[in-house]
Amino acid sequence: MHAVGAAAAIGDIRIVQLLRNSVGTSGVRIAVEGNGKQYTAVTNDAGQATISSLPPGGYKVHAELDSHFPIDRTVQLHAKGCVEVPIFMALDRRIQGRVLTKDGLPAANVAVDVRPIKDFTGDSVKADADGRYELRHFESGGYYLGINLRQSPTREMPYTRWFYPGTDDPARAAVIYFSDEAEIQHFDLMLPDRQNERPVEGTVLWPDGRPAAGALLLVMDPRWLWQGFVARATADVQGHFVLPGLFDGTPYRFARYLY
Repeated sequence: MHAVGAAAAIGDIRIVQLLRNSVGTSGVRIAVEGNGKQYTAVTNDAGQATISSLPPGGYKVHAELDSHFPIDRTVQLHAKGCVEVPIFMALDRRIQGRVLTKDGLPAANVAVDVRPIKDFTGDSVKADADGRYELRHFESGGYYLGINLRQSPTREMPYTRWFYPGTDDPARAAVIYFSDEAEIQHFDLMLPDRQNERPVEGTVLWPDGRPAAGALLLVMDPRWLWQGFVARATADVQGHFVLPGLFDGTPYRFARYLY
């Protein structure tokens, strides 16, 4: 009776792929480790695999396929249960390189951006202490690489928009292409000059010369219309205002609202 009860407590771990174009990836090698043992399987033509008759407990699931990024998951299998582990095997496409100052020194903690040439979304990663960076998980197509490709300068990133190999003009930027194959590309990026934060102050007046107390001043970077305004200030009773967080070398557009 004890053996029957133990058998009834077993469960399954099922590998289910997140599909693209309704096609799973066969031949993915699956290793499941737990309960002091290791179990293996290979995904079938539907991109699935099942490891059955496992005792309850915690398991580490590892999936790998040549020229693809490996995947690691941790799951908890309950008695008489079945855990589905979704995976997506992405081709190993990467961009690696270093961020350097104009003096050739490594630039640490600088955020390197990448975005598709036809989109403004993308990924970002910070360079390490040696200025090295690595960006992963690309689809086939063209990409821009650079600094501040999706935002205005900030105190943490006081640089203009800067495209590889070294321009603020997207029309002159290099386009990095990935094919349908796995590929690792290398690009070193030289930083532009740092911009300095400059507060802007002034006075808002009515046409008759009276101070426009309470006037709202809004500042935007015209290169990023979808981001909204980058700074704002309200004039005091004398109409005086101070706008912090602006940087020399960056063009801004002002909007003024009077009440």
